[in-house]
Amino acid sequence: MRGFQIPAAMGFSGRGGNVYTPAGYVANTPVAFMVFHDGTSLAGSENIPVVIDNLIFEKKIPMMVAIFIPPVDRSREYDTVNVNFSQYITTMPFPRSRPSTSS
Repeated sequence: MRGFQIPAAMGFSGRGGNVYTPAGYVANTPVAFMVFHDGTSLAGSENIPVVIDNLIFEKKIPMMVAIFIPPVDRSREYDTVNVNFSQYITTMPFPRSRPSTSS
């Protein structure tokens, strides 16, 4: 698990996040990913990295990176019906959460 910072932008607060890269990932190759917006609270408590590893091993899912992003202002981020937050959450974290070969 590696931490990264997402800067404030588009009117939303900056925040820290985590990225889990499974063993066996080859650096700089395309990889599937899943975003967990309840972020860092899920990274440890739900054992999601272990579940991902097991599902990859059982060939039930492809090699997959998990990106954990915590909410900062739930009401504004979840309840506001417009494209602003979806644009923020889909553009700002990804360049900073590139998987590496060391998780």
